[in-house]
Amino acid sequence: MTKRTRNSAPAVGSPCIWMEAGVIDYWLCDRGFNCDTCPLDMALRGRFPDRARPVPRTPWVPESLRFHLSHLWGHPQSETKWLLGLDFHALHAFPDPPTLSLPRPGRRIAIGDTLLSMLVGGEALRWPAPTDLIVLERNENWTNNGSALRENPYDDGWALIVKLQGPLEPSDWVDADTIQAFCVTERTALKELCHETSQDESTLGATAADGGTLTAHPDRILPRSVYLAFLRDHWGLLPLNSGF
Repeated sequence: MTKRTRNSAPAVGSPCIWMEAGVIDYWLCDRGFNCDTCPLDMALRGRFPDRARPVPRTPWVPESLRFHLSHLWGHPQSETKWLLGLDFHALHAFPDPPTLSLPRPGRRIAIGDTLLSMLVGGEALRWPAPTDLIVLERNENWTNNGSALRENPYDDGWALIVKLQGPLEPSDWVDADTIQAFCVTERTALKELCHETSQDESTLGATAADGGTLTAHPDRILPRSVYLAFLRDHWGLLPLNSGF
């Protein structure tokens, strides 16, 4: 194999240094060996601007937590008293820390009505209540400490303490492994939507080796209305309501 240097172009068909190192499989370069603009080369060298910050690591999840496919999590304190919050995936759906709108203590919420909202610009993502309930307490720390809470949502990052007035549907609540598998499927569908919608390779990272891994946040690739519609559909949230 011919070793490539930054000052010499290899013969057609010779592998790049990443192939020689066994990092990726062999294939012929279809970019004229122009490494300075190659999305794969830039990704491997960490030169994408959006890769400057570390990728958030999913925190440890207590075994007693149960997850709804809307990305709510629940932790029973007693038969009718539950902690509720949004999971790590939902809280990182946008690059900036989320702003949550939480109901006041004492409020009665019927099944299917708005339980809590995530405010996004002039719109909102609204989660339906999984059963009839009464709000006992809301986490006021979300008002001024959302950035820290979203990194540890299963401890200090709870959103509401509620008293259930009706039964929860057991089939709607799953364990951490199941919600993680659901997230993988969701990320794949979102990546496909980004590739169908955007033609900007600098944000898509459309290379053969990485499967078209996104090199920018989906909220920076898709029109905001398209992204919000995707989340509402996949998470089973309430439909768009400009008055939220």
